[in-house]
Amino acid sequence: MEVIDGIPASLRASLAREHVVCREQLPLVEAVVDAVTRAVVDAVAVEVERIVATGVVRV
Repeated sequence: MEVIDGIPASLRASLAREHVVCREQLPLVEAVVDAVTRAVVDAVAVEVERIVATGVVRV
């Protein structure tokens, strides 16, 4: 699954930057983090379902 394969590269790219967040922006940041977390969990769940269905683990 391309989405899962792309996570490490995009994570490395984002770790190279820092951004100051003011108190008023924290709810937005939390909402984005929650959305990203849900997307990753959903992608992992889909991949696990694929593995269970096919019996094949991609390396």
